[in-house]
Amino acid sequence: LQVTNHGVGVKKNKEYVGESIDKVFRTSSKDESKLTARSLLVDTENKVLENILCGDAERGWCYDRNNVVKGHGGSANNWAFGHYSKGPEVLDKFMDLLRKEIEHCDHISLLLGLLSSAGGTGSGLGSFIAEAVRDEYPRQTLANVLNIQNANLSDLNSFGVQQLASIFQGKHDVSELLTELTPHPGYKCLTLDSSPKIPLGSLKYEGIIGWEGLVKDAIRSMKTRRSTEFKDNKVASVSNAIITRGPRSTELLIM
Repeated sequence: LQVTNHGVGVKKNKEYVGESIDKVFRTSSKDESKLTARSLLVDTENKVLENILCGDAERGWCYDRNNVVKGHGGSANNWAFGHYSKGPEVLDKFMDLLRKEIEHCDHISLLLGLLSSAGGTGSGLGSFIAEAVRDEYPRQTLANVLNIQNANLSDLNSFGVQQLASIFQGKHDVSELLTELTPHPGYKCLTLDSSPKIPLGSLKYEGIIGWEGLVKDAIRSMKTRRSTEFKDNKVASVSNAIITRGPRSTELLIM
């Protein structure tokens, strides 16, 4: 994580980065600079997994190769086949690895599933595993995020990762946040938004962005969503939360 021009002291920012990294990575007792993702990889095609694991050197962190669950033959791009046939094949190994990974943690605040919205493996097998995890850990907060797979929409996936990072970074408890925002069993779908919506490559051409401009942009975005996505409903949302980062963010909340 690299942050510049944020107005936050070096020591405070270092602590913030350290806490954010510890949420999703574990370090080696021999080498604290070696980061290993607290994750499990599941797929029914070995080629897909190998392509992911081959990128460890470029990322600066790695996946635990022991936490890989491989199926065979794919899921034929069929939800039912992935859910009812491939799911039971990999379930026992997956749950065993999940329990071992949890043992590495001092505290679990959230289990996050990243699933593809298409294909038999991502949607079919993915939903089967999500249900199994829900049954095994009924009191644990479980969040599932659909990943859109399309060669023409790669930027959309990158934007989605940035949105998730805005929630998982920092000191706040994600499980507590989700519980407070979705207290009703009939309303469990969350929508993320951010401000400003400026591509990283264009930031150098922008002037100094103040809190007043960010607030106006956020309000305008909420009004637009209410008039388009929720035009037939009286209630646009049952709850809202705002997460701020940077100098004077506390003052913003007081205002």
